[in-house]
Amino acid sequence: MTWKNLSLFRPRFTKSDKLGKRLNTFSRDERGTSAIEFVLVFPLFMVAYFGMVSVLDTENMTTEGGKVSSTIADIIAQSSSVTSQVIDNTLNAGVAIAGARAQNMQMYVAGVEVRNTNSNPRGRPNYKAYVVWARGRNNSSLRVPAKHSEYPLNSSLMTSEGFLVVSKVRMVHKPLYQSSGSYSHWLGSARIDSGENVYDYESSYVPREDLVTGCSDC
Repeated sequence: MTWKNLSLFRPRFTKSDKLGKRLNTFSRDERGTSAIEFVLVFPLFMVAYFGMVSVLDTENMTTEGGKVSSTIADIIAQSSSVTSQVIDNTLNAGVAIAGARAQNMQMYVAGVEVRNTNSNPRGRPNYKAYVVWARGRNNSSLRVPAKHSEYPLNSSLMTSEGFLVVSKVRMVHKPLYQSSGSYSHWLGSARIDSGENVYDYESSYVPREDLVTGCSDC
């Protein structure tokens, strides 16, 4: 028997058998697997990375806003009397703390007196806060409260008559991931409009040297 006659014993594949053989060969071929895995995983990795960057950036801004507000009120409360120049210098110190974020920062500091508006000495006290003096910087949406106007002080701070130095800072931040709504956190409150986060931070200090911190030319 010649080699030519042996061809009669070779298996003959139909079209379906040939397709199955090709698919079987393709399934065992691992060339390019790493490239496919990279294409699938890379978008998820980038979303996680930029999300982490956005969260850290917002957290840093939150820390800076609370620090600026606290520092301004603390400095002013250390004196029994200040001038508009002293207040302006203190606000400039707040700008220095904020650094590059200061261009989107508004702030003011005010002397607030808590009074009992109930004239009946036997009646239940009705405490309200009024602005004695106020001064601000870069105020557009965050307006400086008018002198002698009622101030929306937190009710937990109006348990007795007294005087407080109140500082409020507003910072505008545009995150990578935009959303809308409002929420509160331990350092202040936030409102999100048109893809921009508006953060408000308020700090209150009791005067250190005297019962009142006055401003002679505010």
